[in-house]
Amino acid sequence: MTTSGSGIIFILIMKRLRPNPRDYPTKSVRTMPRKNVFPEPGFPLGVFPSLNQGLLDYHVHEDFTELVLVTEGSGVHEIAGQSYPIIAGDVFLVLGDLVHCYSEGFGLAIVNVIFNWEELGLPQFDVGELAAFQSLFVIDPVNTDPDRFDHRFRLETDDFNTVLHLVNELDDLLNRHPARPGRHFLALSRFMELIARLLEAYERTADSRSEEHTSELQSLAYL
Repeated sequence: MTTSGSGIIFILIMKRLRPNPRDYPTKSVRTMPRKNVFPEPGFPLGVFPSLNQGLLDYHVHEDFTELVLVTEGSGVHEIAGQSYPIIAGDVFLVLGDLVHCYSEGFGLAIVNVIFNWEELGLPQFDVGELAAFQSLFVIDPVNTDPDRFDHRFRLETDDFNTVLHLVNELDDLLNRHPARPGRHFLALSRFMELIARLLEAYERTADSRSEEHTSELQSLAYL
């Protein structure tokens, strides 16, 4: 994760850790301190656009989650020992202390929304009833599927533009108007709307895939 003028700082001051003995026995893993990603101490929410995403070493996050929107280009995202292609329109989450990196990039540009849900004190109410929330935000401890950390899906153009607009508004509040009265309340409201829009888009994407699969089965039945 880089931004112009600050990305080099992030790379230079990240603390080097011992290689992960389980998944990365021969790779160096670094940690990205939370003090370098949140604009204001005590308010764990930030936005970091990266118009030219660098190919970072394997790293983990210090107690924060990263929501990634791929705005341009393509690349390869590695997480928890698995590699996945990413392309403009993709959205994915990097939860907790999962080791990840970008190993390839071709004109790759992303926007990161950084947050700690618990510390923000956001209400969840019945959001756990949504299959989209379970798929994106929850890791089943019983699940041993190697792809269980692949919280990635592709948005339709209209949905992606809507979500990106909310991210830009959040970026404006946090990074370009830091002295605006009430910015924390306004930023939280934008963030919650962003999450709601993502969950709705995910549900529509899942429904569309289900309909396509049903149609394919029906077509096969007539052969």
